[in-house]
Amino acid sequence: MVHDLRHGNTQDPMPCPRHLDSALQVLSGGQFGMLQMSPAGKENGYKILERYAVFPGLDDPRVLIPLTGGAKARTAVLAQYGKGAGSRVSRLAAQMLSFESRLGLPLLSWGNRVSVVTDSLGAKDTPVHGFLADVLGTGDFVMSLRLAPGRPNSKPVIQAVSPRGQVLAYAKFGWDELTRRLVRHEAQFLRKLAPLCRESAVAIPTVLGSGPWRGLEALIVHQLPGRGRSPIVHTMLPAAAAIASLAPSPPKALAETRFWQEIRTLASQSSPLLSASVAAAVEHGWKTVEARWGGIVFPLGVSHGDWIPPNIQVLGGGRFNVWDWERGKIGVPLGLDIMQFVMFIEMRRLTKLPLMPRIIHVGRAALQSTGFNPDNAQPLAAISLLRSLLWFVESRFAGREESNCNEFATALASCLHFGAAGGAFETDLQNNDHDEKTERYQVS
Repeated sequence: MVHDLRHGNTQDPMPCPRHLDSALQVLSGGQFGMLQMSPAGKENGYKILERYAVFPGLDDPRVLIPLTGGAKARTAVLAQYGKGAGSRVSRLAAQMLSFESRLGLPLLSWGNRVSVVTDSLGAKDTPVHGFLADVLGTGDFVMSLRLAPGRPNSKPVIQAVSPRGQVLAYAKFGWDELTRRLVRHEAQFLRKLAPLCRESAVAIPTVLGSGPWRGLEALIVHQLPGRGRSPIVHTMLPAAAAIASLAPSPPKALAETRFWQEIRTLASQSSPLLSASVAAAVEHGWKTVEARWGGIVFPLGVSHGDWIPPNIQVLGGGRFNVWDWERGKIGVPLGLDIMQFVMFIEMRRLTKLPLMPRIIHVGRAALQSTGFNPDNAQPLAAISLLRSLLWFVESRFAGREESNCNEFATALASCLHFGAAGGAFETDLQNNDHDEKTERYQVS
């Protein structure tokens, strides 16, 4: 039990759900138990260091929005979250909250509020605020925290925002074996890419600081300048082509690449960590890909590794901002990022048209428009799905239990079966209404 020496109080504050444990660990600088997080009004006399609204709620926390720092800071936080939120409902809700904040309304819809508390008499800020203040050279900012519960690589990401609404920096913190490795890799990869991107159409974050901090692995990057929009398929293609040209490697057969050998090694070790059905899908997947497409000679180059709309911003003048490089690699089959993007869009599209014909059709057009072989759409889709499944395997190797990966296993099986009987693609298209087909199969 922690005692509040100021008030003679021996009652602990009411704890928050475990979903917020990783956020609390980062706020306390890796010293779990130094701080506590309590629902607002349940602090029991403990000293309050920070106050947050939890959005969309305590049962599914995605972003902690600072309740101090003023409306401009909150508006900046919500604007960024509204662009990157995974669902349309969340984006609309963030826009509504941003509107309330700009108007100075009493934030009545911000019902889930928490306090970060301590019993330390001398504490003025959380340890992570002090750490970032040293890096940035100012302590005049508030913090928001982005969370991703259920994702295999979930980790807190802090956004430092000035009272004027200026985003000063983003900070990632690896808090377990897996996320420490990913954050460390991203710092190294950004430094490697920096000289390659100087004359390209792609801007990447500048590293302000990185390395171990109190048992965590930290990466602090500068906010990328410019305003833009999230991409759809055809608007991201020039960025994909620009990244592919940064560090070209000699072409190789898929099975001979280090990239594939790493996938094969991890896949062959994954069975004990997965359900029987998913383990069978992974084993069938890597063996089928290698047998069917292992001899295909691919051009190789840079891959972002998580090439999805929230990580890309389309600017004017043919330029792009790209962040979140923790899965970045060199020596990867080119076109893989494009197929990952297509699948991200198509797996979320509301339509009666079958999934895999849509993915292959849109993917072929996207690959062809960037000068890549459209016949590689199916093998690249299968590789991307297999890689996504293996992210969950990595997570479980690190002792984490995340949300299930059945959706990817089902899509992988469908991808490998697609066209096996011959003519399946044309038949699927012909069975759908022509007008809907024309509308939905646009590369956009």
